[in-house]
Amino acid sequence: MRWLALFFFIAFGSAALADSPLTSTKFYAAYGDQPIVVLAESTKVLDEAMAQYLSNPKNSIDCKAALVNALGWNADGQGNCKAYRQFLAKRYKTKEDALRLSELTPDEVFALGYLTAMDDYFHTERAANILSRAAERNPTSFTVAMILAVTRAQDVDDWSEIWPLVDGVLKNQKLRFDMRPEARDLILEYMKLYQEYSGTPYLAG
Repeated sequence: MRWLALFFFIAFGSAALADSPLTSTKFYAAYGDQPIVVLAESTKVLDEAMAQYLSNPKNSIDCKAALVNALGWNADGQGNCKAYRQFLAKRYKTKEDALRLSELTPDEVFALGYLTAMDDYFHTERAANILSRAAERNPTSFTVAMILAVTRAQDVDDWSEIWPLVDGVLKNQKLRFDMRPEARDLILEYMKLYQEYSGTPYLAG
């Protein structure tokens, strides 16, 4: 998506829409009771403990998503994706450039994809491809599907195509709702601003 053009639209036109889906959906605020999320928001740097948290199967997928979301973004990149790749390479006893998604757990693929998106939110095609693989391996996760939708929305030029991406997730009855309602609402608070361009009504649930 051409977010520079969007910036000028915001500044000189409608003030309702913020800068971009990935950088405006700060749903980590719904996980303020999770120390690891609070730490991530404070430092903005993925450390060893956070990387281990993302790879630990005992931790819920939505808390992992909140951790990545809390790490945030930087126009120049933050290096958190590279840090996680290095951690994974060490974990699987291989080289960073030899990592294979098929050898990672579904949650690790998801975390890697989301970190990739946040680290380079101007170029999200690669991140979306990784997140698509995560969705294939965890096809019933609402959290994975929603983050994939938001990432795909980042690269859409036609605003009328943005809301349907999210709406499709909301209407997918095969998904297991594994995200806190407050987190979902924080995402939708921004994303539903595009609803008027699609002509699809948003019905709060």
